[in-house]
Amino acid sequence: MSELPPMALRIVAGQRRVQKTAGVTITYRDGDQVISGVKAIPGKSSIPIVDPAANLGVMFESHDWFIVAEDLVIGETRLIPKRGAVIEALGNLYTVSNPNRSEAPFRYSDHWEQIFRIHTTKTGTLP
Repeated sequence: MSELPPMALRIVAGQRRVQKTAGVTITYRDGDQVISGVKAIPGKSSIPIVDPAANLGVMFESHDWFIVAEDLVIGETRLIPKRGAVIEALGNLYTVSNPNRSEAPFRYSDHWEQIFRIHTTKTGTLP
């Protein structure tokens, strides 16, 4: 990890403490890239979907995963969550997605971009 200010280090340390009590172990798959044994904190979001032409809006319920960014690393490369990647957790398959196609399927939870909040949709169950 590069030189981070003390506040960023405290945020990551706090996330690690929450992972120990409320985290679940996941596997992140993006094509041939697989990272197993990652601790994540499950959450959810309501994402508004608006169709201005139809004057219609609905709320999309997303299954979210809070992950320390340095945990999504292969070799020296930090992976950025991509649409279509899959998270295996809690006996289910979750596809990384955001119904607003113009927006990324994740957000950073902190100013220093150390914690990912990855949006997903439950798409199946593990065999």
